[in-house]
Amino acid sequence: MALVPETGAISLAGQAEELVLELDDLPPMIDAGELLALMDADGARLQLTVAGRQLLKHVPLVRQLQAALEASPRGEVEGGTVLEQLSEQFTGQEAEAVFDTVISWTRSCGLFRYNREQDRFRLAASEARSA
Repeated sequence: MALVPETGAISLAGQAEELVLELDDLPPMIDAGELLALMDADGARLQLTVAGRQLLKHVPLVRQLQAALEASPRGEVEGGTVLEQLSEQFTGQEAEAVFDTVISWTRSCGLFRYNREQDRFRLAASEARSA
């Protein structure tokens, strides 16, 4: 299940529930998504833009993470692995900032799920496989 569907829209309350956030925590994520033209917020509903649906096509790191998730038998990738790869290209602080941005973009666009407690990225479809 995508957090923000490729077609159609999702309610802000539904998005907050999916991300296990308070409704008040969504505005910064929505602002970032709108600023980057990844999503439109119309009142109480979110909808991906064409650019949001094309995030995989235009952001190599997201594309690599998608490939790693699809190659994983459980549809999971450890966050530490992604952070290590980023640390090869960026300073520690920069790597962490990019890592947090990837989490925010991909979660708010519904591409992947990320569980901070388990430090794992997941394909939404893998949740049904691992349950």
